[in-house]
Amino acid sequence: MFRRDLPLMLAVAALMAIGFTFVKIAVPALGAAVLVDVRVLAAAAVLASWTWARRRRLAFGRGVGPYLLLGTLNAALPFTLTAWGELRLDASLAAILMATIPLFTAALSAAVARERLGPSQRLGLLLGLVGVIVLSGWRPSGAGALDGPSILAVLAAACSYAAGSVYTRHAFAGVDRTSLTIGNFAAAGVVLAPLALATPPAAAPSLTVIAAMAGLVVLSTAVSFRAYFVLIERSGPTVATSIGFLIPVFGAAWGAILLHEAITWSMVIGGGIVLAAMHLVGGARPDTRIAGVNRWFRWRLAREG
Repeated sequence: MFRRDLPLMLAVAALMAIGFTFVKIAVPALGAAVLVDVRVLAAAAVLASWTWARRRRLAFGRGVGPYLLLGTLNAALPFTLTAWGELRLDASLAAILMATIPLFTAALSAAVARERLGPSQRLGLLLGLVGVIVLSGWRPSGAGALDGPSILAVLAAACSYAAGSVYTRHAFAGVDRTSLTIGNFAAAGVVLAPLALATPPAAAPSLTVIAAMAGLVVLSTAVSFRAYFVLIERSGPTVATSIGFLIPVFGAAWGAILLHEAITWSMVIGGGIVLAAMHLVGGARPDTRIAGVNRWFRWRLAREG
């Protein structure tokens, strides 16, 4: 973590985390598919307008196919799964569950790059599983059971983000960050368009829902993801894991402040276990894991060629 980037890291984490609250407000009225499709297409339009207003050129640098895959892994699938999960889960719990992204990233990097995990990394993955079980299984006395499919949906979203991160590092190295963000969201919008058109909302959204969507599009999507790519460019991929440490804290705080959601002992204990697990998994140098992934991809391309 670099001191000069700490304020920006805190801002990005806070903006990403409040997105879970915005989704919780808007998804019952719009449905998951419509909400996410509007979110990504509007965010792409905001960023494109900002780029053109600054008289900057977009340089996507890749074909349609890679962007469709990126948009599916990094936006369409995880955004939709998370929104669907938040129909039944608190926004704060969804944010904490998404903190498993670095755990999935480490596991996928090891599997794809054939990297051997050290003892601390293996312990971290096991501890992360325990943390998720605590988060999803412990409830205060008298409280209802959590919705298992919703929890699995959010965890699947975290896994999709991890896969998207690994793919981005390989396939989009050197691509302009703004163009990459716009292409990611535009491709996700194209992928989701048929589902969104097939599931329109039953009624016009209220002013509260419109305000939540505006915040989700501008703050938690366009601004936060553009700033996130700046952090990766300036400080390296280690930032991704560091942001993962902060989002659950801000997510629980936003849920308590704006939605009056309770912060339970299971969330505190389970979230603490997940954070400890991420610290152990992060013991391996991220640059080493990424180099291994890139070596594997180069080997595959040479073999297929």
